[in-house]
Amino acid sequence: MLDLTHIKQPTGSQPGGTHRLFIIEAVHISSIGALHPVDKVIYENLTIAEDKRFSIFEFSPDTCRLSTPSRGNDGNSYFETLIDVQLSDDDPVKLDQFFKMINGRFIAVLDQASKEVKLCGSRESPLICRQVSYDAGGQLGDKNGTTFQFRSKGTLPVGYKGGIGITKWREKRGTEFCVIV
Repeated sequence: MLDLTHIKQPTGSQPGGTHRLFIIEAVHISSIGALHPVDKVIYENLTIAEDKRFSIFEFSPDTCRLSTPSRGNDGNSYFETLIDVQLSDDDPVKLDQFFKMINGRFIAVLDQASKEVKLCGSRESPLICRQVSYDAGGQLGDKNGTTFQFRSKGTLPVGYKGGIGITKWREKRGTEFCVIV
């Protein structure tokens, strides 16, 4: 019998995309550590309410995307954090979980394929799931499914090297990070 918890997925040098999304309602995070002044990474663990935990979602390539475009006008620009999650219709349980997140306020940790772990949203400016769209595609190569978009204004995602309440969720082997699946 194969124990799937021991399978590891090595990441390459600079690939795009997100392997896993860890998401929790912002009200369940009581504190976020300070940003290190030199390398701009948070090393302290997030403080999570005792009876709460992150929801964990795994993604295949090209189905979860993090971007941070600038918005606004000259002299009044800001950054917007966007997380686009694309789900196929063959997983009604996962779709239902995401539909329940509409208008909710969240903080997310994204395990990126590029070896980076990013913390998105804050207690003051949480991610909000505001936009949902279904697209059946028009070409054979198009994806068919529902896209959920989480947005946060004003804060850029930051590097995160703290814990998330899971004993072992990422490890380094030689010079490569391995995502524990």
